Amino acid sequence: MLAFNLTIAGNVAAATIFVDDDGPADFTTIQAALNSSSPGDEIIIKPGTYTENLDVDKANITIRSNSGNPFDTTVQAASISDHVFHVTANGVKISGFSITGASAINCAGIYLEGVEDCLIENNIASNNEYGIWLYYSSSNMLSNNTASNNDDGIRLDSSSSNTLSNNTASNNDDGIWLYYSSSNTLSNNTASNNDDGIWLYYSSNDNTLSNNTADSNNHYGIQLRFSSNDNTLSNNTASNNDVGIWLYYSSSNTLSNNTASNNYYGIYLEASSSNTLSNNTADSNNHYGIQLRFSSSNTLSNNTADSNNDDGIWLYSSSSNTLSNNTADSNNDYGIYLRDSSSNTLENNIASNNQYGIYLWDSSDNFIYNNYFNNTNNVYFEGTNPGNIWNTTKTTDSNIVSGPYLSGNFWATPTENGFSQTHDDTDGDGICYVAYDLGGGNIDYLPLLIPSPEETPEPKNDVGDDPDPPMIPEPSDEPTEIIVITETSQKYVQEGTSVNYVFQNPENCIVAVSFVPENTVGFVIAKVEMLNGFSSEVLAPPKCIVYKIMNIKIGNPEFSSFEGNFKNPTIKFRVENAWIKENNIDVSTITLNRYSEGKWNSLPTSKVSEDTDFIYFVAETPAFSLFSITGRTIDIPDPGPVKKGYSEDPIPEKNNSVSGFKLWNGVLGLLISIMVKRNLRK
Repeated sequence: MLAFNLTIAGNVAAATIFVDDDGPADFTTIQAALNSSSPGDEIIIKPGTYTENLDVDKANITIRSNSGNPFDTTVQAASISDHVFHVTANGVKISGFSITGASAINCAGIYLEGVEDCLIENNIASNNEYGIWLYYSSSNMLSNNTASNNDDGIRLDSSSSNTLSNNTASNNDDGIWLYYSSSNTLSNNTASNNDDGIWLYYSSNDNTLSNNTADSNNHYGIQLRFSSNDNTLSNNTASNNDVGIWLYYSSSNTLSNNTASNNYYGIYLEASSSNTLSNNTADSNNHYGIQLRFSSSNTLSNNTADSNNDDGIWLYSSSSNTLSNNTADSNNDYGIYLRDSSSNTLENNIASNNQYGIYLWDSSDNFIYNNYFNNTNNVYFEGTNPGNIWNTTKTTDSNIVSGPYLSGNFWATPTENGFSQTHDDTDGDGICYVAYDLGGGNIDYLPLLIPSPEETPEPKNDVGDDPDPPMIPEPSDEPTEIIVITETSQKYVQEGTSVNYVFQNPENCIVAVSFVPENTVGFVIAKVEMLNGFSSEVLAPPKCIVYKIMNIKIGNPEFSSFEGNFKNPTIKFRVENAWIKENNIDVSTITLNRYSEGKWNSLPTSKVSEDTDFIYFVAETPAFSLFSITGRTIDIPDPGPVKKGYSEDPIPEKNNSVSGFKLWNGVLGLLISIMVKRNLRK
């Protein structure tokens, strides 16, 4: 018997129809219920397993599980060569099912063909050729579905203006795949452990992808391929993939505030032009942070490419690109790399703490000015590199080290013997009085200068509205003979946003300093000074065995030492296994200590990891000043008294009284022996 609800559209009442494969209900199969239904009806399916291939051809039908739980209501294909749900009517809603078994070619768990305004939500589509497939369908919504172990998890063919949100696509060949599909919105979806995560293919244009996660896919996290143009990607995370975000023959796309980390390549553009990349983070990738190959007329601004295993920003056979306000810091090889690349503009970028700041190989006619370089080797040339311009005309405007004029670049080294650190300013304009010959016909005619010998300027990018120079630590007051090395790092300090300074000098045992700032103060320089002794202000050394001593300064003394400036401040450091072994150190006693108010204070310290050479620790600190790393030797425990019955031959306790008694017995025995011999002679 059909149960009718009281909702009336015009003169037609919408019916509620129940299906239970075990009965009693209106029907025992879903298809029978569909055949007897009218547009607008609701079909409720009781828990069970239904083996059917369903044709849904009536508009505005709702098909949902009674429990809302897809794990107890399964619809499996009666024939693997047909779709489980084949929807050919508009306004259909399907919710709360586990859908499986349509494994033959071009078959899907849910197939929407030429329809609009359908809602597909809270379903699990697994072990089909395609989990959910939209074909020439528009303005549909897919939300909170899981598509796993299919060829394609969710697939859109020639389908537009659809919304996909909060779906999970995992363990498929392709997680979410768009083909000739435009103006769709994908948000808060997760595509993980697929061959490819999210894929826009062949003229999939004007789509918006935001807040999606593409993680641990074998090939690409997010890829735009073959004329997929004018798409907007923002606030997506692509990590642990072969390539985080890849654009191939695709143009005029906008990528902003995305994170591509721990991939082989972070963000990779190949044969792609006129794209805009801004405020993206591409760090800790195994190869390059941001890579352009055969790509032209792209704009890269305010991106961060730090701590990559090879290079920060890499251009190959790429021309007429603009790189501005980017940071390439602490990469193992090159901060910025240009090979066979011409007519690019590089301005207001920071490349520091890399093996080399900038590399040019057969690259010509590039315009490189107002950049900050602070590396052991700032420039490396290979091949011929003619026609590059390393400065602009002297122009009144704030430069990257807060000087009064735009001109050339700032050239520094961590040991403070860079060109800009060792030359004079004769007229107070913040420009060296001599040109800097970089070699191979490359000359910076107007290199920027340190403002005064009392302070070391650091870079300033155009972040927010902060016009001020960076906050820098004061010059060291330690005796020069006890300073082993000095290493600096710069970050933008903004209230509530985690800050992580990374240090890579092999002589620096401090790996990273992290905290959440309580206030926004702009750019702040962190400095670590490794010392080989204590200054006179230290009243007494720590009581344990000292491994290393160091000053850690975050900005000026007032900012660095005030506990109210930092939330959850931590220091990651490393200790050599060789030192631990040589000194018989108990690893559990290794501690970071902070010198404050005339005494050493032990900080909460935890071991976090180790490798063949080092053990790594993290310590919590209230603020920053002078620190030491200490440890204690391993104590040999007293075995204690032997319990009765534990051994037939217990080892006697070794103490001074027993040893003395044995000695006295020996002497007494010797005297008696001598007296006996004398009596015998008589």
